Amino acid sequence: GLPFDEKIYALGFQVFLENRKLDDAWAVAQAAVQQNPGNLVWRERLAQVSEWTLRLDVALENWLVIARQTQKEEAWQAVLRLAPGQFDDAALVQALHHQLRRKPDDLPLIQALVQTYERLGEPQPALDYLQQHARTPATLEILAHLAERAGQPDIALQSWRRLLPQPGQATPERAMRAAVLALTQGRPDEGLAWLEAAQKQTPSPEVATDFWRLTGQLSESRLRSPLAIEAYRKLLETQDIDVGDYDGLIRMLLLDFPLEAAKVSAHAWERYHQPRHLLQALTLYSGRGHWDSFARLLKPLEYGALASRDTLAVLWKSPEFLRLVGSWHQNQGRMAEARRLYEAGLRASPQSTDMQQALLWLFIDGNDTVSLRTLLATHEQQWSRSEDVHDALASSYQALSLPQTALDRYLTPRFKAHQNDFLWLMNYADALDQNQ
Repeated sequence: GLPFDEKIYALGFQVFLENRKLDDAWAVAQAAVQQNPGNLVWRERLAQVSEWTLRLDVALENWLVIARQTQKEEAWQAVLRLAPGQFDDAALVQALHHQLRRKPDDLPLIQALVQTYERLGEPQPALDYLQQHARTPATLEILAHLAERAGQPDIALQSWRRLLPQPGQATPERAMRAAVLALTQGRPDEGLAWLEAAQKQTPSPEVATDFWRLTGQLSESRLRSPLAIEAYRKLLETQDIDVGDYDGLIRMLLLDFPLEAAKVSAHAWERYHQPRHLLQALTLYSGRGHWDSFARLLKPLEYGALASRDTLAVLWKSPEFLRLVGSWHQNQGRMAEARRLYEAGLRASPQSTDMQQALLWLFIDGNDTVSLRTLLATHEQQWSRSEDVHDALASSYQALSLPQTALDRYLTPRFKAHQNDFLWLMNYADALDQNQ
């Protein structure tokens, strides 16, 4: 090519531009830069004409050289404009750093810097930058997320500790993310504290289910019963719940709020038609004498309104269901129906001590000594092997006016084991008194 001469090259370049011969102008500028690479004027000409002729890689290369050496804003803006389209993240990250020196808290620039470093597979420089410059809630959250993705949970937790105590910053979304991280790092109580603080804000419908579920489960695991109960209650008011969410609330309510547990079990039965929920509700209602509520649960079964035929078939073959319904009939004075159900349950599960005791107590309470004698003659030898049935067997002999047999077989041998059991001792005293 023609040896470089500033005047000749400049004249040629200008003539080609004026005549709209951009490729020829580009060739002149390219030759000038090749022969005199330190000439930034020609580099700028080459960068401009490269853009006009869509040689964008060449344009970016030259704008970047100019930007580095002159710090001209026009050059950096060109790099910012061209680098994404050329997928040149190494160039882009330099331009972003330049912009951030002028606007260190500009959120879109910080987000772009983080994304660019991650595309380069080099998150550490972004972490270093954020650790020095993250001052706002948004940038602290970016730092926490980036540190977690980069496998640096300690930095992530430190970021959440800086962010979440700030007024209004413990949102349900942030608290969930931070709590899960804390849980994986063996700090469940810290995570739960963040979830509890976030309850000051109403979670959006999009996250409410996950938020209350996580709060309930973590509270339950940390033995924070009141917090768990409240969380599970709110969980059941959200969308996209599942049967396990009902089970969580039932578990937490059983000890201190059994009747509410029964209601929740009944709702779970109505929604999912799993027999275990119906059995749970019936057990709780019967144990506390709420027979009206018990009956309301049974009534739809007469018409198959709340369950499939298969589910009903399973129920009527369940010894536990038969025992519970039998106890209801017994309470209502329908002894024959109760006996029919107890005997059906015993046939279905001959080893069920609950069924054995139910039938014994039916005959005891009904003063049916004939049936009681027959039952004892048939089953006592086998049933007496289980200590769970001994009290009912003892009461059976007392009902038959045979207190000495009750004492010899079932009470006196167990006296030492029950000497601190007041109710058992009262029954023992009754047998002794009856035996006088």
